[in-house]
Amino acid sequence: MSLNPQPGYTVPAETGFVAKAIFPKGNLCITMADRLDSFVSDQDFSILFSKQG
Repeated sequence: MSLNPQPGYTVPAETGFVAKAIFPKGNLCITMADRLDSFVSDQDFSILFSKQG
């Protein structure tokens, strides 16, 4: 089985709400995901993975 690149991904609203409740001051991983989301996509890494899985 192989995963297909997704054109864009948005965090579900409930997940974002829970993450902000758990980390009210922020979190490095959340900050990185927020900032890199528009900069890096799945397509940028597709060459690293086999087309057959």
